[in-house]
Amino acid sequence: MVMPEERDIPKIHRIVAEKIREAREKAKLSTRELAEVLDVSHTYLWAIETGQRRIYLDFLEKLAKYLGVPPADLLKEDVEFETNEMEDRQLAELIKEWEEANRRGDLILLLREFRNLTSEQIHSLVKAVKAIRSTQEKQRTGNVEEGDNTDESGETR
Repeated sequence: MVMPEERDIPKIHRIVAEKIREAREKAKLSTRELAEVLDVSHTYLWAIETGQRRIYLDFLEKLAKYLGVPPADLLKEDVEFETNEMEDRQLAELIKEWEEANRRGDLILLLREFRNLTSEQIHSLVKAVKAIRSTQEKQRTGNVEEGDNTDESGETR
């Protein structure tokens, strides 16, 4: 059998294949054992686990149920680590910028205050900061005159 290159396999198939294999291995089952229980050939299950075969939703549900995992868990991509790593880099860059500008005390104060805010308050604060930045940018480029008719969210009044 000719194996397709990984780049030829659609991303969703690679994600599902990896999740199924991980769940099967966690259950300490071979492809033959799992295939037998699910009443499919082991080559069919192997082809699904390698992303070469499409999986039907009813089979995905049956497979997930037997393995004891929610079907949705077999479909979602693990991006949390990558996202956290990216956020950590951005935060480190921000901290460095503030330290270079001798604003470390301001940063510490803001972080302490943010800790006490509700998510709605943080959302409102972020919206206000974006509106301030937008107004400043408009003033810098000459697109806004004194007495601009925008509220704190940047909306025209």
